[in-house]
Amino acid sequence: MDAWGYRWRSAKSLIITTIGIALFAETFLYSFIIPILSYMLEVRLNLDPTETQRYTTALLTLHGVVALVAAPPIAHFTDKTPNRKTPFLISLAVSLVGTYLIAIASSIRVLYLGRVIQGVAGSASWIVGYATLADNIRKEDMGKAMGVTMAFSLSGIVAGPTISGTLLQLLGYWTAWTAPLAVLVLNIIARLVMLEKRDGPSSVPGPSGVTSSSSINSQRAVKPQGQDEASALLPSSSSHGYSSFNSAPPKADRSTCPNRGPGFYGTMLREPRVLTGAANLLLFNIISAGFITTLPLHMRSIFHWESMTVGLIFLGLQLPQVILSPLVGCLRDRLGYRYPTTVGWILLAPLLWLLGVPGSNTFSWSRPETHGKVTFVTCTAGIGVISSLVRGAGALQMIATATGVMHELQSEDPTVFGDYGASSRLFSLIEIFFNLGLVLGPLLSGLLVETVNFYYTWGLFG
Repeated sequence: MDAWGYRWRSAKSLIITTIGIALFAETFLYSFIIPILSYMLEVRLNLDPTETQRYTTALLTLHGVVALVAAPPIAHFTDKTPNRKTPFLISLAVSLVGTYLIAIASSIRVLYLGRVIQGVAGSASWIVGYATLADNIRKEDMGKAMGVTMAFSLSGIVAGPTISGTLLQLLGYWTAWTAPLAVLVLNIIARLVMLEKRDGPSSVPGPSGVTSSSSINSQRAVKPQGQDEASALLPSSSSHGYSSFNSAPPKADRSTCPNRGPGFYGTMLREPRVLTGAANLLLFNIISAGFITTLPLHMRSIFHWESMTVGLIFLGLQLPQVILSPLVGCLRDRLGYRYPTTVGWILLAPLLWLLGVPGSNTFSWSRPETHGKVTFVTCTAGIGVISSLVRGAGALQMIATATGVMHELQSEDPTVFGDYGASSRLFSLIEIFFNLGLVLGPLLSGLLVETVNFYYTWGLFG
């Protein structure tokens, strides 16, 4: 006998919306703390303002380290579990606990503990969420599903700093924290209502592919855009390249196909195009995490901007990427990934240097009392525009190559990666490089800002 409301509770639209809310919550939680962290450290925990940058670096690096370590075991156990509901609900409940601990933290130890819990739960939500999506959505619909869920994810990155900064300044600390707690409770309710399809997870993941967190980074905001989304960052001579997420990959040349000996991660990391995509993903997330670590304190100390203004600056950094996503998708459809991504990196380099100029007194026009503020705002908006050419290219490159390799090996042995396939491990592979960027970004930018200054830090990044 069917469960009550089975038809609408297992509907594709509800499944996609539920996963989308989960990704929104994960990226929202990561970015929410950006404008509010200095207040928590200096006002609530009574720490010396001169130590704020150091603790900010440590807290953001800690999140990346925890998520990086947690991703492989979470993916391993998820791939061995035919039902995703229990691990998904556990991840959401744990995230709620971690967020509550951060909100009520009365000591730096409790703040660290909450961040650790939040990092583990966020990684699990992303991996299990996309595994659930892959299990319940037909592969011919997977591209559209990814587009919708990635739009949710990018919305979380955009909304987090804006909402927290505005609520903190206008309505106070506790009112601000009701927003992420309400999002998590809504997500738990949606997951309890949602039912998975009766036909369990497929043993061979569909070639539509999936992607990880996040993105802000999580950069995690990646939107598939059509037939040429899998165009290579390297020349297309790789034996595993193919042009559509929704078509089966061609047979690979067996002389170049990796054997199953090294296991899933060893097999994928022997593919040059996977490594190229990983490098692009890693570098972009190092830069993105560096923004989060250094910009809020720089804006406060140089321009004396409060939390709401800081949140609006981050909105200006992310919003162009949302608006330009369809246009960049069309561009990639025509040209592939390699050329737009290369142009993006070339244009991004001088803008990163220019980011450090306002307030540095290097030039007369860059001083805060002259044109420094206008230059800074214009530069951040420009970085947001150019970043749309780079964001997501690495993750989708990894997806295209990895799914091709997976299908080739599983066509010969359906259980080569276990009874339930390796879809979660594919997500975790992207999650690993994403979170490695979240580790190195705060660590490098924070240490450089303390050792030299903001201007030289972003000059070196550029």
